[in-house]
Amino acid sequence: GERILIHAAAGGVGMAAVKIAQWTGAEIFATAGNPEKRNFLHSVGIQHVMNSRSLDFADEVMKLTGGNGVDVVLNSLSGEFIPKSLSVLARFGRFLELGVRDIYNNTPLGLRVFEKNLTFVAVGLSHDLPDFNAVFLEMTERFEQKDFTPLPVRVFPITEVSDAFEYMGGAVHIGKIVVSLQEKAAVLMSKLEKSAHGGRKNIPDFKTSKPIQNDFLKEGILPTEGSDVFRRILDYGEKRQRAFPQLLVSTRELQSRIEHHPHELLQTLEQAALPRPMHQRPDLSSTYVAPNSETEQILAEIWQGQLGIDQVGIYDNFFELGGDSLLGVQVISQLRDTFGKELTLGDLFEKPTVAGLAEIIVQKKIEEGDEEEMLRPGKSGTNAERRSEENT
Repeated sequence: GERILIHAAAGGVGMAAVKIAQWTGAEIFATAGNPEKRNFLHSVGIQHVMNSRSLDFADEVMKLTGGNGVDVVLNSLSGEFIPKSLSVLARFGRFLELGVRDIYNNTPLGLRVFEKNLTFVAVGLSHDLPDFNAVFLEMTERFEQKDFTPLPVRVFPITEVSDAFEYMGGAVHIGKIVVSLQEKAAVLMSKLEKSAHGGRKNIPDFKTSKPIQNDFLKEGILPTEGSDVFRRILDYGEKRQRAFPQLLVSTRELQSRIEHHPHELLQTLEQAALPRPMHQRPDLSSTYVAPNSETEQILAEIWQGQLGIDQVGIYDNFFELGGDSLLGVQVISQLRDTFGKELTLGDLFEKPTVAGLAEIIVQKKIEEGDEEEMLRPGKSGTNAERRSEENT
Protein backbone atom coordinates (compact mmCIF):
# COMPACT_ATOMS: atom_id res chain seq x y z
CA GLY A 1 0.00 0.00 0.00
CA GLU A 2 0.89 3.66 -0.26
CA ARG A 3 2.13 5.91 2.51
CA ILE A 4 0.00 8.85 3.64
CA LEU A 5 0.67 11.73 6.04
CA ILE A 6 -2.52 12.97 7.71
CA HIS A 7 -2.19 16.23 9.62
CA ALA A 8 -4.45 16.93 12.63
CA ALA A 9 -5.52 13.30 12.50
CA ALA A 10 -7.45 13.34 15.79
CA GLY A 11 -10.03 15.84 14.53
CA GLY A 12 -13.24 14.97 12.72
CA VAL A 13 -11.92 15.14 9.15
CA GLY A 14 -8.59 13.66 10.20
CA MET A 15 -10.20 10.65 11.87
CA ALA A 16 -12.41 10.05 8.83
CA ALA A 17 -9.27 10.09 6.69
CA VAL A 18 -7.59 7.64 9.07
CA LYS A 19 -10.51 5.22 8.77
CA ILE A 20 -10.42 5.35 4.97
CA ALA A 21 -6.64 4.99 4.87
CA GLN A 22 -6.78 1.97 7.17
CA TRP A 23 -9.51 0.42 5.04
CA THR A 24 -7.36 0.80 1.89
CA GLY A 25 -4.34 -0.71 3.64
CA ALA A 26 -2.18 2.44 3.48
CA GLU A 27 0.72 3.00 5.87
CA ILE A 28 -0.29 5.99 7.99
CA PHE A 29 1.84 8.79 9.33
CA ALA A 30 -0.16 11.18 11.50
CA THR A 31 0.24 14.40 13.47
CA ALA A 32 -1.73 15.79 16.40
CA GLY A 33 -1.39 18.82 18.67
CA ASN A 34 -1.05 17.39 22.18
CA PRO A 35 0.06 14.19 23.95
CA GLU A 36 -3.51 13.07 24.68
CA LYS A 37 -4.45 13.17 21.01
CA ARG A 38 -1.22 11.45 19.99
CA ASN A 39 -1.84 8.68 22.53
CA PHE A 40 -5.34 8.27 21.13
CA LEU A 41 -3.99 7.86 17.60
CA HIS A 42 -1.57 5.21 18.85
CA SER A 43 -4.51 3.43 20.49
CA VAL A 44 -6.36 3.13 17.16
CA GLY A 45 -3.41 1.40 15.55
CA ILE A 46 -1.30 4.21 14.09
CA GLN A 47 2.37 3.53 14.72
CA HIS A 48 3.94 6.76 13.40
CA VAL A 49 2.50 9.77 15.27
CA MET A 50 4.18 13.18 15.48
CA ASN A 51 3.59 16.70 16.83
CA SER A 52 1.52 18.94 14.54
CA ARG A 53 2.80 22.04 16.34
CA SER A 54 6.42 21.52 15.37
CA LEU A 55 8.11 21.47 11.98
CA ASP A 56 10.23 18.56 13.21
CA PHE A 57 7.62 16.17 11.81
CA ALA A 58 9.26 16.48 8.37
CA ASP A 59 12.61 15.12 9.57
CA GLU A 60 10.81 12.33 11.43
CA VAL A 61 8.86 11.28 8.34
CA MET A 62 11.96 11.20 6.15
CA LYS A 63 13.85 9.20 8.78
CA LEU A 64 11.01 6.69 9.20
CA THR A 65 10.73 6.20 5.42
CA GLY A 66 14.44 5.86 4.82
CA GLY A 67 14.52 9.17 2.98
CA ASN A 68 11.82 8.16 0.49
CA GLY A 69 8.92 10.23 1.86
CA VAL A 70 5.19 9.58 1.53
CA ASP A 71 2.89 9.27 -1.46
CA VAL A 72 0.06 11.47 -0.18
CA VAL A 73 -0.21 14.39 2.24
CA LEU A 74 -3.63 15.40 3.56
CA ASN A 75 -2.99 18.90 4.88
CA SER A 76 -5.03 21.16 7.13
CA LEU A 77 -2.13 23.19 8.56
CA SER A 78 -0.98 26.60 7.36
CA GLY A 79 2.05 28.82 6.97
CA GLU A 80 5.44 27.10 6.97
CA PHE A 81 3.79 23.72 7.47
CA ILE A 82 2.81 23.68 3.78
CA PRO A 83 6.31 23.77 2.23
CA LYS A 84 7.55 21.44 4.97
CA SER A 85 4.79 18.98 4.14
CA LEU A 86 5.53 19.23 0.42
CA SER A 87 9.15 18.41 1.17
CA VAL A 88 8.24 14.95 2.51
CA LEU A 89 6.43 13.86 -0.65
CA ALA A 90 8.00 11.11 -2.73
CA ARG A 91 8.31 11.36 -6.51
CA PHE A 92 4.88 11.69 -8.16
CA GLY A 93 3.38 12.43 -4.73
CA ARG A 94 0.00 14.15 -4.26
CA PHE A 95 -0.65 17.04 -1.88
CA LEU A 96 -4.30 17.54 -0.87
CA GLU A 97 -4.90 20.97 0.66
CA LEU A 98 -8.02 21.26 2.86
CA GLY A 99 -7.36 24.75 4.23
CA VAL A 100 -8.26 28.05 2.59
CA ARG A 101 -6.43 30.70 4.65
CA ASP A 102 -3.21 30.58 2.63
CA ILE A 103 -5.22 30.48 -0.59
CA TYR A 104 -7.24 33.57 0.36
CA ASN A 105 -4.06 35.31 1.52
CA ASN A 106 -2.34 34.44 -1.76
CA THR A 107 0.60 33.01 0.19
CA PRO A 108 3.67 32.48 -2.06
CA LEU A 109 4.83 28.91 -2.60
CA GLY A 110 8.22 27.87 -3.97
CA LEU A 111 8.09 25.69 -7.08
CA ARG A 112 11.45 23.91 -6.78
CA VAL A 113 9.91 20.98 -4.91
CA PHE A 114 7.62 20.28 -7.87
CA GLU A 115 10.59 19.06 -9.90
CA LYS A 116 9.62 15.68 -8.41
CA ASN A 117 6.44 15.76 -10.56
CA LEU A 118 4.20 16.48 -7.59
CA THR A 119 0.48 17.25 -7.73
CA PHE A 120 -1.09 20.00 -5.59
CA VAL A 121 -4.88 19.86 -5.26
CA ALA A 122 -7.01 22.34 -3.29
CA VAL A 123 -9.99 20.33 -2.03
CA GLY A 124 -13.37 21.93 -1.44
CA LEU A 125 -16.50 19.82 -0.90
CA SER A 126 -19.30 20.84 -3.24
CA HIS A 127 -22.34 19.18 -4.76
CA ASP A 128 -21.25 20.17 -8.25
CA LEU A 129 -18.00 18.21 -8.03
CA PRO A 130 -17.65 15.50 -10.69
CA ASP A 131 -18.95 12.13 -9.43
CA PHE A 132 -20.10 13.67 -6.14
CA ASN A 133 -23.32 11.63 -6.04
CA ALA A 134 -21.51 8.39 -6.92
CA VAL A 135 -18.91 8.91 -4.20
CA PHE A 136 -21.58 9.84 -1.66
CA LEU A 137 -23.56 6.68 -2.46
CA GLU A 138 -20.41 4.57 -2.17
CA MET A 139 -19.67 6.01 1.27
CA THR A 140 -23.25 5.31 2.35
CA GLU A 141 -22.89 1.71 1.25
CA ARG A 142 -19.64 1.35 3.17
CA PHE A 143 -21.41 2.44 6.34
CA GLU A 144 -24.26 0.02 5.69
CA GLN A 145 -21.72 -2.79 5.23
CA LYS A 146 -19.92 -1.77 8.46
CA ASP A 147 -16.68 -1.01 6.60
CA PHE A 148 -16.84 2.41 8.23
CA THR A 149 -18.28 3.38 11.60
CA PRO A 150 -19.37 6.81 12.92
CA LEU A 151 -16.74 9.04 14.46
CA PRO A 152 -16.68 9.74 18.22
CA VAL A 153 -18.73 12.83 19.00
CA ARG A 154 -19.18 15.28 21.85
CA VAL A 155 -22.77 16.57 21.85
CA PHE A 156 -23.78 19.99 23.16
CA PRO A 157 -27.43 21.09 23.40
CA ILE A 158 -28.36 24.18 21.42
CA THR A 159 -28.56 26.21 24.63
CA GLU A 160 -24.82 25.60 25.21
CA VAL A 161 -23.59 26.50 21.74
CA SER A 162 -21.11 29.03 23.17
CA ASP A 163 -19.65 26.26 25.36
CA ALA A 164 -19.30 24.10 22.24
CA PHE A 165 -17.26 26.77 20.47
CA GLU A 166 -15.16 27.36 23.57
CA TYR A 167 -14.49 23.63 23.86
CA MET A 168 -13.54 23.42 20.19
CA GLY A 169 -11.35 26.50 20.51
CA GLY A 170 -9.42 24.74 23.26
CA ALA A 171 -8.20 22.22 20.66
CA VAL A 172 -8.60 19.30 23.08
CA HIS A 173 -11.47 17.46 21.39
CA ILE A 174 -11.19 14.14 19.58
CA GLY A 175 -13.56 13.49 16.68
CA LYS A 176 -16.56 15.70 15.99
CA ILE A 177 -18.31 18.31 18.11
CA VAL A 178 -22.08 18.34 17.56
CA VAL A 179 -24.62 20.98 18.55
CA SER A 180 -27.92 19.16 18.90
CA LEU A 181 -31.41 20.54 18.46
CA GLN A 182 -32.80 17.39 20.08
CA GLU A 183 -31.65 18.17 23.63
CA LYS A 184 -34.96 19.68 24.68
CA ALA A 185 -34.33 19.18 28.38
CA ALA A 186 -31.79 21.98 28.39
CA VAL A 187 -34.21 24.25 26.54
CA LEU A 188 -36.88 23.58 29.17
CA MET A 189 -34.45 24.33 32.01
CA SER A 190 -33.44 27.58 30.33
CA LYS A 191 -37.10 28.56 29.98
CA LEU A 192 -37.77 27.86 33.64
CA GLU A 193 -34.74 29.88 34.74
CA LYS A 194 -35.81 32.87 32.65
CA SER A 195 -39.37 32.60 33.95
CA ALA A 196 -38.16 32.53 37.54
CA HIS A 197 -36.51 35.91 37.08
CA GLY A 198 -39.88 37.35 36.10
CA GLY A 199 -41.61 36.16 39.25
CA ARG A 200 -43.45 33.04 40.45
CA LYS A 201 -46.50 33.93 38.40
CA ASN A 202 -44.62 33.28 35.16
CA ILE A 203 -43.77 29.68 36.03
CA PRO A 204 -46.38 27.21 34.70
CA ASP A 205 -48.43 25.50 37.39
CA PHE A 206 -48.42 21.81 36.51
CA LYS A 207 -50.83 21.01 39.38
CA THR A 208 -53.72 22.87 37.77
CA SER A 209 -55.66 22.24 34.59
CA LYS A 210 -54.95 25.76 33.29
CA PRO A 211 -53.69 25.71 29.72
CA ILE A 212 -50.00 26.37 29.28
CA GLN A 213 -48.69 28.80 26.67
CA ASN A 214 -48.12 27.18 23.29
CA ASP A 215 -44.50 28.36 23.01
CA PHE A 216 -43.71 26.73 26.35
CA LEU A 217 -45.37 23.48 25.29
CA LYS A 218 -43.21 23.41 22.17
CA GLU A 219 -40.11 23.50 24.36
CA GLY A 220 -41.40 20.97 26.90
CA ILE A 221 -40.55 17.30 27.25
CA LEU A 222 -42.47 14.23 28.24
CA PRO A 223 -41.60 12.37 31.47
CA THR A 224 -40.06 9.53 29.49
CA GLU A 225 -37.91 12.02 27.60
CA GLY A 226 -36.78 13.53 30.88
CA SER A 227 -35.80 10.12 32.21
CA ASP A 228 -33.81 9.40 29.07
CA VAL A 229 -31.98 12.72 29.36
CA PHE A 230 -30.94 12.07 32.98
CA ARG A 231 -29.88 8.52 32.12
CA ARG A 232 -27.65 9.78 29.30
CA ILE A 233 -26.10 12.41 31.58
CA LEU A 234 -25.35 9.94 34.36
CA ASP A 235 -23.97 7.37 31.92
CA TYR A 236 -21.84 9.96 30.12
CA GLY A 237 -18.62 9.62 32.10
CA GLU A 238 -18.77 5.83 32.40
CA LYS A 239 -19.38 5.13 28.71
CA ARG A 240 -16.73 7.53 27.44
CA GLN A 241 -14.32 7.10 30.35
CA ARG A 242 -13.93 10.86 30.39
CA ALA A 243 -14.74 13.73 32.72
CA PHE A 244 -18.34 14.55 33.61
CA PRO A 245 -20.08 17.33 31.66
CA GLN A 246 -19.55 20.88 32.86
CA LEU A 247 -23.22 21.13 33.89
CA LEU A 248 -25.01 18.32 35.73
CA VAL A 249 -28.62 18.67 36.87
CA SER A 250 -29.04 16.71 40.08
CA THR A 251 -31.62 16.22 42.80
CA ARG A 252 -28.79 15.87 45.32
CA GLU A 253 -26.60 18.61 46.72
CA LEU A 254 -23.06 18.77 45.31
CA GLN A 255 -21.29 18.15 48.63
CA SER A 256 -23.27 14.97 49.25
CA ARG A 257 -22.32 13.72 45.78
CA ILE A 258 -18.65 14.45 46.48
CA GLU A 259 -18.90 12.51 49.75
CA HIS A 260 -20.59 9.64 47.91
CA HIS A 261 -17.99 9.56 45.08
CA PRO A 262 -14.99 11.33 46.62
CA HIS A 263 -12.20 9.98 44.47
CA GLU A 264 -13.77 10.27 41.03
CA LEU A 265 -15.39 13.68 41.49
CA LEU A 266 -12.54 15.32 43.35
CA GLN A 267 -10.10 14.12 40.72
CA THR A 268 -12.35 15.58 38.03
CA LEU A 269 -12.59 18.94 39.82
CA GLU A 270 -8.84 19.08 40.34
CA GLN A 271 -8.14 18.27 36.70
CA ALA A 272 -10.54 20.99 35.55
CA ALA A 273 -8.54 23.56 37.48
CA LEU A 274 -5.20 22.64 35.91
CA PRO A 275 -3.77 25.03 33.32
CA ARG A 276 -3.28 23.91 29.74
CA PRO A 277 0.08 22.13 29.21
CA MET A 278 2.73 24.47 27.82
CA HIS A 279 4.91 23.60 24.83
CA GLN A 280 8.14 25.07 23.58
CA ARG A 281 8.07 27.74 20.89
CA PRO A 282 8.29 25.96 17.51
CA ASP A 283 10.94 26.75 14.91
CA LEU A 284 9.69 29.77 12.98
CA SER A 285 11.01 32.03 10.24
CA SER A 286 10.81 34.97 12.67
CA THR A 287 13.42 35.50 15.37
CA TYR A 288 12.10 35.69 18.92
CA VAL A 289 11.68 39.30 20.07
CA ALA A 290 10.36 39.88 23.59
CA PRO A 291 7.47 42.30 24.26
CA ASN A 292 8.66 45.87 24.77
CA SER A 293 5.47 47.48 26.06
CA GLU A 294 2.74 46.64 28.53
CA THR A 295 0.20 46.18 25.74
CA GLU A 296 2.46 43.74 23.93
CA GLN A 297 3.21 41.92 27.19
CA ILE A 298 -0.50 41.41 27.91
CA LEU A 299 -1.11 40.26 24.34
CA ALA A 300 1.78 37.78 24.51
CA GLU A 301 0.48 36.33 27.78
CA ILE A 302 -3.00 35.86 26.29
CA TRP A 303 -1.52 34.10 23.26
CA GLN A 304 0.63 31.89 25.47
CA GLY A 305 -2.42 30.82 27.47
CA GLN A 306 -4.60 30.12 24.43
CA LEU A 307 -1.93 28.45 22.30
CA GLY A 308 -0.14 26.57 25.08
CA ILE A 309 3.21 28.05 23.97
CA ASP A 310 5.63 28.97 26.75
CA GLN A 311 7.24 31.87 24.85
CA VAL A 312 5.63 34.10 22.22
CA GLY A 313 7.57 36.79 20.39
CA ILE A 314 5.97 39.98 19.15
CA TYR A 315 6.66 39.09 15.49
CA ASP A 316 5.55 35.45 15.74
CA ASN A 317 2.66 34.62 13.41
CA PHE A 318 -0.40 33.42 15.33
CA PHE A 319 -1.25 30.78 12.72
CA GLU A 320 2.31 29.48 12.41
CA LEU A 321 2.26 28.97 16.19
CA GLY A 322 -0.62 26.52 15.71
CA GLY A 323 -3.54 28.93 15.95
CA ASP A 324 -6.65 28.66 13.81
CA SER A 325 -9.87 30.60 13.33
CA LEU A 326 -11.56 28.93 16.31
CA LEU A 327 -8.69 29.73 18.66
CA GLY A 328 -8.70 33.17 17.09
CA VAL A 329 -12.30 33.69 18.21
CA GLN A 330 -11.25 32.89 21.79
CA VAL A 331 -8.28 35.25 21.61
CA ILE A 332 -10.33 38.13 20.19
CA SER A 333 -13.01 37.63 22.85
CA GLN A 334 -10.39 37.76 25.60
CA LEU A 335 -8.79 40.85 24.07
CA ARG A 336 -12.16 42.64 24.01
CA ASP A 337 -12.67 41.89 27.68
CA THR A 338 -9.12 42.88 28.61
CA PHE A 339 -8.79 46.13 26.66
CA GLY A 340 -12.45 47.11 26.33
CA LYS A 341 -12.05 47.72 22.60
CA GLU A 342 -14.04 46.35 19.69
CA LEU A 343 -11.81 43.93 17.81
CA THR A 344 -12.72 41.46 15.10
CA LEU A 345 -11.33 38.20 13.81
CA GLY A 346 -10.47 40.15 10.66
CA ASP A 347 -8.00 42.22 12.69
CA LEU A 348 -6.18 39.02 13.64
CA PHE A 349 -6.09 37.81 10.04
CA GLU A 350 -4.83 41.20 8.86
CA LYS A 351 -2.16 41.54 11.54
CA PRO A 352 -1.51 38.07 13.02
CA THR A 353 1.32 39.16 15.35
CA VAL A 354 1.47 40.60 18.85
CA ALA A 355 3.11 43.74 17.50
CA GLY A 356 0.45 44.16 14.82
CA LEU A 357 -2.48 43.74 17.19
CA ALA A 358 -0.84 46.06 19.72
CA GLU A 359 -0.73 48.77 17.06
CA ILE A 360 -4.44 48.28 16.34
CA ILE A 361 -5.41 48.39 20.03
CA VAL A 362 -3.38 51.50 20.82
CA GLN A 363 -4.62 53.27 17.69
CA LYS A 364 -8.21 52.58 18.73
CA LYS A 365 -7.47 54.14 22.12
CA ILE A 366 -6.05 57.23 20.44
CA GLU A 367 -9.02 57.52 18.07
CA GLU A 368 -11.48 57.20 20.96
CA GLY A 369 -9.69 59.93 22.91
CA ASP A 370 -8.89 57.93 26.02
CA GLU A 371 -5.09 58.25 25.94
CA GLU A 372 -5.01 58.67 29.72
CA GLU A 373 -6.45 55.20 30.14
CA MET A 374 -3.80 53.62 27.93
CA LEU A 375 -1.40 51.15 29.46
CA ARG A 376 1.87 53.03 29.77
CA PRO A 377 4.77 51.44 27.88
CA GLY A 378 8.34 51.19 29.06
CA LYS A 379 11.18 53.02 27.38
CA SER A 380 10.47 51.35 24.05
CA GLY A 381 6.74 50.87 23.44
CA THR A 382 4.89 50.16 20.23
CA ASN A 383 5.01 52.82 17.53
CA ALA A 384 1.45 53.89 18.33
CA GLU A 385 2.20 54.12 22.03
CA ARG A 386 5.29 56.22 21.38
CA ARG A 387 3.23 58.56 19.20
CA SER A 388 0.67 58.82 22.00
CA GLU A 389 3.42 59.71 24.47
CA GLU A 390 4.64 62.48 22.16
CA ASN A 391 1.14 63.94 21.78
CA THR A 392 0.35 64.13 25.51
